[in-house]
Amino acid sequence: MPLVSVIIPVYNVAPYLTACLESVINQTYSNLEIILVNDGSTDGSETICKEYVEKDNRILFFDQENIGVAETRLNAFNVSQGQLITFVDGDDYLAPDALRLMIDTLHKTNVDMVSCQFYEVYDEILNKPYPRPEVGFYDKLSIINKLKTNFLYDKKTKIAGVTGYLCGRLIKRKYVKEVLEVGVGMVHSEDQIGILKLLYMINSMFVMKNRLYYYVMRKGQATKVYNSKYWHNFEIYFKKIKEIDVCNYLDGQTNKRAFMMLKMLIKMELGNDHLTIFQRINNINAYRYSNLFNLAIMQNTNWMNSKENLQYKLIKNGHLLLYYIMSRIRGNEKYI
Repeated sequence: MPLVSVIIPVYNVAPYLTACLESVINQTYSNLEIILVNDGSTDGSETICKEYVEKDNRILFFDQENIGVAETRLNAFNVSQGQLITFVDGDDYLAPDALRLMIDTLHKTNVDMVSCQFYEVYDEILNKPYPRPEVGFYDKLSIINKLKTNFLYDKKTKIAGVTGYLCGRLIKRKYVKEVLEVGVGMVHSEDQIGILKLLYMINSMFVMKNRLYYYVMRKGQATKVYNSKYWHNFEIYFKKIKEIDVCNYLDGQTNKRAFMMLKMLIKMELGNDHLTIFQRINNINAYRYSNLFNLAIMQNTNWMNSKENLQYKLIKNGHLLLYYIMSRIRGNEKYI
């Protein structure tokens, strides 16, 4: 029975943390090391963590100033001892047999990483996203083909062909440090950068059909609200993609992904109700000559449907007020 390190960063998730911790300590697989790191919470999460340290001697607890999820996970990994590593966010939870089933699968297939499926939880309503990537065994050639085909962008679904989450995966220890290090300094999409690094390193993986991870969708999630740091973040994001993708597997996908992320950032900026609409537009225009804008705009548009083509033209030509009106009518889009 290998030791599994369960790494849980905690930041202002007090209403959800008990359910998360109960789901982990009551796993049917018991050889666990549970590492809780309170990343400067101000809502009482620290108190809940300390209560569970008293309940279960498998829990290690650390308290720190707020530094963000990527570095928090890395700090936790550096004190971990497990041969296998998995991540759970403090507002999510696991099925009771999640780790046992994932470990059984890893042993049967002898792979470097196992991924399970997940539920999206909206006010206790469960949504079942389709598997990304497809269920099954992947050797090195299959992983490379997935990278080449749709890792960053799938033409059919209009989102990434591999989910951008480190949670819901069981990974052999020797790969994890580099996966976490590459995301340090980012405030969004650090998981996707880490997964790209991981797929470059591993020789095999297995994607399960079982839905074992519950991803709680809630208001106030860090990646769902406006943050002025995101513009700089995605400059770093595409720089890191270029550094990791030395074989150019993602050639042709990067520009499409840039267009997706640019739309997300524009929509977030336009939704910042603390500013007038003209101040919001001026903020966007300040980045018109950034690498992100250039990647998104300097591309062939033959792959776009009519809606995307209209969005592209409005953004390229600076018609952001019209784009704002259109985005309010259209509603939400997925970007991960």
